Amino acid sequence: MACIAFPSFDLSALDVRQLEFPLVDDKVVALTRDAAYVAIGFGVLAFQQAQVRRRELEKVVSGIVRSLTSH
Repeated sequence: MACIAFPSFDLSALDVRQLEFPLVDDKVVALTRDAAYVAIGFGVLAFQQAQVRRRELEKVVSGIVRSLTSH
């Protein structure tokens, strides 16, 4: 069976503080933040809608149970 040799990298001398990253445009940051807010808002609305549906289902089921137990 063939032996596979994986390369090794010595990163002990790497100083992340000396790396230069290009500045991200403010428009990209604002767009990303707005998209996150919209996604969170839709999540909150979906959760609230699920709660409303659950309460409606509880009312229907409890009505059915009451009608079955009263007979």
